[in-house]
Amino acid sequence: MKKTKCHFVLSAFLLVLLGASGLVTDLTKRKHSTNPGLADLVQLKNENVKLECRLEIGKGREGDVGLPRFVMFGMTVELSSDTPTKDYPGLPGVNGPRPSTSGGAFAVKVTEEPYFVNLNGMQRVPFKDGCWEVVWRNDAPFGTLICGFNLPKSVSHNGAHLPDGRLYMSFPVWTEKGLAAFQSKKHELGKRVEGFQQKKLDAVVKMHESNNLFTKMKHYRDAAYAMEQMDFSGIHCYNNVPRSDEVVPLANGMLVHKKGSLSSKGEGLFGQPRHDFTGTVHVTTQENDNDGFSP
Repeated sequence: MKKTKCHFVLSAFLLVLLGASGLVTDLTKRKHSTNPGLADLVQLKNENVKLECRLEIGKGREGDVGLPRFVMFGMTVELSSDTPTKDYPGLPGVNGPRPSTSGGAFAVKVTEEPYFVNLNGMQRVPFKDGCWEVVWRNDAPFGTLICGFNLPKSVSHNGAHLPDGRLYMSFPVWTEKGLAAFQSKKHELGKRVEGFQQKKLDAVVKMHESNNLFTKMKHYRDAAYAMEQMDFSGIHCYNNVPRSDEVVPLANGMLVHKKGSLSSKGEGLFGQPRHDFTGTVHVTTQENDNDGFSP
């Protein structure tokens, strides 16, 4: 009897465990499934999608000031439909744990290497084995354009350091329709939040003007409620939605953010991979024909 009971409890436990495991797997698959339109977005017809970039090495993230840095100018890259070289540095999407979120790896041609100027004059920095991909999860509002390179040697200038090895440039990318929809929603929520902010300010002013304790409490409650409405409005979810002047056309109805990030990848202690924020990259000009991507 005891054995039967134990077997029943164990079987029930295993069923629950398998069910939970299946549920987690299902949720994970849904969360990281393929964007159905990604293959069309990244399919190039001609090799004429170019980005001219300015790289700020050593510049910290938002809020970091006074850090050593130097600027490299004049880098021009061309996104091609060719297969990358066998020594390409690998990409986080197609070569990562969820390759289905990537549109595939392609070659980047560096048509103009970046340079900086020191006491010895103009110094060119070689970027080798360029590759690119667009990573875009299904149902995500925007994707990421990632360009990877191998740097044969490290560069130091003005106290800032660019390590050798693998270097990645990452830019948010949007579709024109998708960005327009999110900008509209952000504008709508912004108007609502402005109304809540005004209600909060009015309540605070009335609270300070009143000498009646109960009236003060009422206005305090009104101010707190207005702040709560601001928090629950969801406006913070739209902080990453750029303005129209913060993006430039890429091709095929895609827009790329003018500002991206630079990161290097190396080996940390015990051989574990290490990702370091290296600086920022700015798209200064962009050239492409209207039919650069297939329609």
